[in-house]
Amino acid sequence: MRHLKMMGLALCLSAVFAVSQSWAGDETMLYPECDKISDADRKNICRATSNPNHGQKGVNRFTNKDHSWYYCSLVKGRDLQNLCLAWVDSKKAKCDLIGNQDIAKECLSKFK
Repeated sequence: MRHLKMMGLALCLSAVFAVSQSWAGDETMLYPECDKISDADRKNICRATSNPNHGQKGVNRFTNKDHSWYYCSLVKGRDLQNLCLAWVDSKKAKCDLIGNQDIAKECLSKFK
């Protein structure tokens, strides 16, 4: 009996592992243009700004699966995170929070 329980547990764990691997694979399929970027911060900015339905009124956010703010939260550099949030929120004023002048110019270029 104990042997059957251990086999059942092993089967359940392998099923969970297989499902989690397929879910992880789906993320990269959603943003193929971002997979070419090697810098993790820039890759997350790309993922945050790649959703075409982001911010649209009347779109069900639960079926749309808009994770834009989540990807911005993964950006480790403070200035790059402010850049990401400014682009996701579509607010030019958030570009003023960026200390690096090159990144601030990049942020403002999106709004011109």
